[in-house]
Amino acid sequence: MNLQVPDGFPNGSNLEQLLFRPDHGLQILVVPTTEEPVSQLLAQACDWVAAVGVGNDANKPQTLSLYGAQIVWNSLRATIIAPPEKTGPILLALTDFFLYDAALSEIETEIDDAWPHIKTDAAFAFEFSERAVPKRHELSKRFEHTVSMRARLARLAPHVHRLSTHPATITSQLNERLRERTRMVSRFEFLSSQLDVLENVYEMCGQRVSDFMLARQQIVLEWAIVFLLAAELLLLVTDLMASVGT
Repeated sequence: MNLQVPDGFPNGSNLEQLLFRPDHGLQILVVPTTEEPVSQLLAQACDWVAAVGVGNDANKPQTLSLYGAQIVWNSLRATIIAPPEKTGPILLALTDFFLYDAALSEIETEIDDAWPHIKTDAAFAFEFSERAVPKRHELSKRFEHTVSMRARLARLAPHVHRLSTHPATITSQLNERLRERTRMVSRFEFLSSQLDVLENVYEMCGQRVSDFMLARQQIVLEWAIVFLLAAELLLLVTDLMASVGT
């Protein structure tokens, strides 16, 4: 989706909106130029990128120089200042990188939201009682969500641990530099460790719930058998008394 280019950028510039999910997207401003130096354009790009996410350290503009191209970005905006023949490959690399970075960030947010429940839910991994039965559905949902996050993280692994290509291209080198600057591999490994904890807790919760429900069913079945035997005994006694009476 093309948007209006901010004031002050040269003719031929193009602003695009990429939507990774309904509530999160990225604006990419492409500025093709052969002018030297580009310090003024770079300052404008930094100001434009910094205009969103004010007050959030995670959204402070970062800059990268590669093959005569200047790239400024945060999680919401990016600017490419490069010769016209290089803007296409750079835009492709940025789009590819931010697609997977957004997916990784989404898992990070979901784990941050899930983490506060661990302290309470961990108690059910040790002991599950009748009073906790109403929590069974909630625990099941959290386990399913944990498995979903693990599956999504596993699908990101080939992109996070992407091997360097030979011969190197501007697209592959930019993607590699962006992954280094955003610590993507470290973030991936940290998320994997957190998911290990979540999985262990909810697997144990699931086992305790299963054991408790099975034990409860067995108790109900045993009482049902007792009542049936008592009823049968009562009928036998009744028949016996009737026989004696006759």
